[in-house]
Amino acid sequence: MFVGAGFNAFGIASGGGAGWVLAQWVVDGEAPLDLWVVDIRRFSNLHRDRQWVCDRTLEAYGKHYTIG
Repeated sequence: MFVGAGFNAFGIASGGGAGWVLAQWVVDGEAPLDLWVVDIRRFSNLHRDRQWVCDRTLEAYGKHYTIG
């Protein structure tokens, strides 16, 4: 089964590329490029810890919007 989902607001911007990659994967039987950065297997059990996720979310938000 091939599923292209879970893009959040980024989906509109990446829809064309994601659709192409998924189509190539279906046709060729393998992904046309390294997809590790979007692979669900990259997460560890630590990502199930609600407090850890909340702390990292605040950290990422702060780093994302830092000026300079």
